[in-house]
Amino acid sequence: MALAVLHWVFSESPLKLQTELDFSTGYPQALRIKWLLHVLNRNPEWKEPVVATLRSIAAETQVFDLLVQAGLHHESGLFSEMIGRIGRRFLPLAPNDQNLEVFFFSTFSKERDAEAILKIDESLLEQVIEFFHDEQSASRWIADLEEARLALALQVAALGGHADIRSRMSKTPVSETPFFRLHISVLKGADPTAIAGDIQASLGAIDDVYQHMDEHGVSIDLVYHLERTRALLNRLSILTAVLLEPKFSTSSIQALLASVIKESVHARSLSALFDDNTALIARKIVENSAETGDHYIARNAREESGLFHSALGGGAITALTTVMKFVISSLPGSPFVLGFLASVNYAGSFIGLQLRGFSLATKQPAMTAATLADRLSESSKANDDAPMVNEIINVIRSQSIAVLGNLLAVTPGVIIFCWAYKLLIGSPFLKPAKALYTIESFSIFGGTPFYAAWTGVLLFLSSLSAGWFYHWVLYRKLPQGLSRSPWLVQTIGIERARKFSLFFKKHCAGFAANISLGLLLGLSPAVFHFFGLPLDVRHITLSTGSLAAAVMSTGPVIFSSAIFWYAAFGILSMGFFNILVSFSLALAVALRARRIPFMTGLRILGKAGYCVLMRPSLVFGPRDFKQEA
Repeated sequence: MALAVLHWVFSESPLKLQTELDFSTGYPQALRIKWLLHVLNRNPEWKEPVVATLRSIAAETQVFDLLVQAGLHHESGLFSEMIGRIGRRFLPLAPNDQNLEVFFFSTFSKERDAEAILKIDESLLEQVIEFFHDEQSASRWIADLEEARLALALQVAALGGHADIRSRMSKTPVSETPFFRLHISVLKGADPTAIAGDIQASLGAIDDVYQHMDEHGVSIDLVYHLERTRALLNRLSILTAVLLEPKFSTSSIQALLASVIKESVHARSLSALFDDNTALIARKIVENSAETGDHYIARNAREESGLFHSALGGGAITALTTVMKFVISSLPGSPFVLGFLASVNYAGSFIGLQLRGFSLATKQPAMTAATLADRLSESSKANDDAPMVNEIINVIRSQSIAVLGNLLAVTPGVIIFCWAYKLLIGSPFLKPAKALYTIESFSIFGGTPFYAAWTGVLLFLSSLSAGWFYHWVLYRKLPQGLSRSPWLVQTIGIERARKFSLFFKKHCAGFAANISLGLLLGLSPAVFHFFGLPLDVRHITLSTGSLAAAVMSTGPVIFSSAIFWYAAFGILSMGFFNILVSFSLALAVALRARRIPFMTGLRILGKAGYCVLMRPSLVFGPRDFKQEA
């Protein structure tokens, strides 16, 4: 009966259709409570059994588990907490009539329920509390509250003493850390004001650890650890505030109920768990990508020339990668082995591009999107869209130059190889059947656009891998470890070990991006085919080289066939979807990390797109940089 009444009070009933009440404000729920109390007060014969029922509930239940568990992390790690939340969402809860945590979990399902609690007038809430109140229940709940504070303080002391936290705080003995002092204060029953001061000192220590991570690398595990500790401190702070008020004021109890409800609902959300624990590393990944992406945006003629020559070098190396791809595909072996060899081919090629300073157009969008988000964050403060529109045009133009440079190098590179192969061997590099199959596989009327979009996702994932690995390296202090590694020092000497550590720190993000992209491009088709999903990859530069090799085997007659032109349009779709998907995903993550509304980004992109449509020469024609400046 009590659950049914509460479900009615906090639900959005069909009355909303008749009265157009805004349940998100909490006022309709508060009005229902007021109306319910009014009915009970006018009907004493109804009120007496209701009061008796509520007081029996108060006498038979405990608040300890509610205060130390509801809305708080239950597991010691992020992955186990995620599994636990999935289980609590889909598996039925075991009945426990004495545990108010189960009651809260079953009753309150939206954060707006907490807003409804805060909207209740204090006089009304006093009447509700009076329904539950009797001396025996009140004294037992006070004891539970004190026990809950002690349990929370004990957990805070244990978590605050973790080695990863202490190593990132000032050199303070464990007994003098604010986390340990807080536990001692609660244990000795210190004045609530002193306890509140220790809580604030502990929250400040957590902020110091975050600042240290901001400078020396981020760990998702440590972020989860800190967020778990912060949640415990916030709960302890609210309980302490309740004790600060004489005789437990209505306002403090109201704040406690609202907080427990809000945190209980928040603790069920997988997206909230993900956002809370990945926000910092997402921001750092975006910052690193923005720094890298700035190198891929040409803003003057000299930079455009450098970008074009870099793209030519990237296309030349990709021509060799294309040739090796066909060689590997002709070898005998299982799909997994051939996929692994293809991954080695791709990763080796991409690392070669990195070390030589060459560029691949499809890898740029994930970096330039982060740069745009960084610029957008600055321009939004100035309320001026013009600089941002010009920057987006620079990005589009730079991207077009990079694509053009890649294609202008990969096509003749493959053609020259195929011509030399036929001249030396006497037969085409690709057999006619293989060449025809290759051309047909690129048709725009097949799966090419979808595969190209999927490849854009892989390009985006590789950029995330780079950012994560870079901060993993910094967090673990791997460069310092390499410079002092005994076996490395004995092998190459102290000075070379130091130089190697600096080299590794500089290039580790690029290595992670290139190796992960190589594995994704080479192995993902084999893995998906194993599960019966014919998901393939389509990369514009590699596919253009493959098309050139196929044309060299079929001869000029293929130009008069429709399948060639279908493939040519398929190649165009690859470039479009490779860049669009990876750019969009990276921009969405960057905007979210910068707390910029996504619609703001779309508005600026729309303005830039309109400018390009009205003046295509901004992208495809010569530009007078002096005049623009």
